[in-house]
Amino acid sequence: MEPTLNDMRLMLESRLALRAKDDPQFRQRLLDDPRGAVAEEFGKALPQTLKLQVIDPAADTLTIVLPAASKEDGELSDAQLEVVAGGSLWTDLKEWLG
Repeated sequence: MEPTLNDMRLMLESRLALRAKDDPQFRQRLLDDPRGAVAEEFGKALPQTLKLQVIDPAADTLTIVLPAASKEDGELSDAQLEVVAGGSLWTDLKEWLG
């Protein structure tokens, strides 16, 4: 079975989080220059179509990542349609992971 976009995202997050946990210099680079840190870890730059945000929560802060919002009428958003249709984000990330 082919991995989903969510599977790929989780793989990327896990790998980066594990390295950041064990390597304080990489953790700081990930905060200061996320795209550069990802390129360092994976050997290639992320597609420009992919937005990247790194959060370093304080120990006394609960960080909740919400799923993508859906329209109340049940229709998919433009971004969701693009992913379902094999649009640029899905294609770029799939190609990037090789």
